[in-house]
Amino acid sequence: MLKLKSIDATRGALLPSIFIYALPIAITSLIQTLFSAVDTMVLRYMADTVAVASVGATSTITGLLINTFMGLAAGTKVLLARFIGAREKEQSAATVSTSLITAAGIGLVSAALGFGLSRQFLALTNCPAECFEGAMVYLRIYFLSAPAILVYNFGAEVLRVSGDTQRPLIYMLLSGLLNVVLNLILCLILPQKIAAVAIATVASQVLGAVLVVRRLCRIDNDCRVELRHLIFHRGLFSRILKFGLPIALHTALFPLANLQIQSAINSYGYAAVAGNAAAISLEGFISSITNAFGNAALTFIGQNLGAGQRERVNRSFALCLTIGALFGLVLGTLTYAFGEHLLVPFVGEDPAAIEYGMLRAKYIIFFYWMGAMNGIFGNVLQAFGYSFLTSLNSIFSVFIFRMIWMNFIYTRWPSYENIFHCFFVSWIILFTLNISMLVYVFHRYRQGRLQRVI
Repeated sequence: MLKLKSIDATRGALLPSIFIYALPIAITSLIQTLFSAVDTMVLRYMADTVAVASVGATSTITGLLINTFMGLAAGTKVLLARFIGAREKEQSAATVSTSLITAAGIGLVSAALGFGLSRQFLALTNCPAECFEGAMVYLRIYFLSAPAILVYNFGAEVLRVSGDTQRPLIYMLLSGLLNVVLNLILCLILPQKIAAVAIATVASQVLGAVLVVRRLCRIDNDCRVELRHLIFHRGLFSRILKFGLPIALHTALFPLANLQIQSAINSYGYAAVAGNAAAISLEGFISSITNAFGNAALTFIGQNLGAGQRERVNRSFALCLTIGALFGLVLGTLTYAFGEHLLVPFVGEDPAAIEYGMLRAKYIIFFYWMGAMNGIFGNVLQAFGYSFLTSLNSIFSVFIFRMIWMNFIYTRWPSYENIFHCFFVSWIILFTLNISMLVYVFHRYRQGRLQRVI
């Protein structure tokens, strides 16, 4: 029987350990992105471009509710990495127990909010009339999976921080295969193709959550839990909130600021919505790889901070940043170069949709090395316990700046291309702020004034 090994970030050669840790995360995310893309492809071939646009019109809304609450999972990662590095067994187990209860509770709240407010959210984003009813069907069914999505992601983060990045990969593969099979079967059976795709997504998310919880009940390390003895620890919950809420705010600001941007994109019609959604799918493949090294940075820096190994902290930062930036540069350049061909599986030969997709690629995909570095910078700040700094950066460079751009600059020079000028300039501002904050944090670290977590 294959024995999957966990990685100890505080020991051994760093470079191979980082790759061994990050590779399964990257593949897991790639599979997740691929299977999400399959939803779009199935709709493209079994329905039409309007159906593709209907699902694409929901991305900002689902990101706002689901990804916002997922920021709390990062609070768990920060806390748990320190406890594991310091060999605090009881505190590690209690953190996992509290996190699972938190995930289930927040998931139920997300499901209720998403289901009840779907129509209002779509109206707020100026969803095209052709897409409105299909988008609402997809949203309402999708949000039913919110508890499973959050439990899976919280649980998967626990496994990864404890050094096991391989099982989340296996679970995502199994869930994704179920999603593909159900997509095909349900689209052949049900007349409403959008509903079929949404139901398949819900089923796959439930499977992933069950597998992750099952593993946490059997794991042989400090993160093991017993469902019958799950206990909610208010003290640990407050610490999770201390580090997770700023990250949740950070993740919320992107989709919140993008609501107005999505509304502007929607105003150009279903071809623009479909092209934009297709380009986002391509970005997802790149970010799957670069984000893996951001995850590695958080875990390796966090554990070595807990273990008091200063040299490994510095080297972990340098290696993760360099590797992530290189992947972003190479993959972003190649994806942009072949973008017109890569968009076809999502939107077919629709020239308008391809043109809209390439405009997004020009300002975002081509410069993804900067996005990759920003992501890693954010994870490093979180690992040091300064989650609020990532929120401050995002409040200014994403929320405030993009609102100013869309209300004053875009309204004066309205064009589809000018929407993506907004993204590009905000990335530059965020990049500058992140570097400034990291200089401050590393200065405090060298002086021994790092804020304590445990």
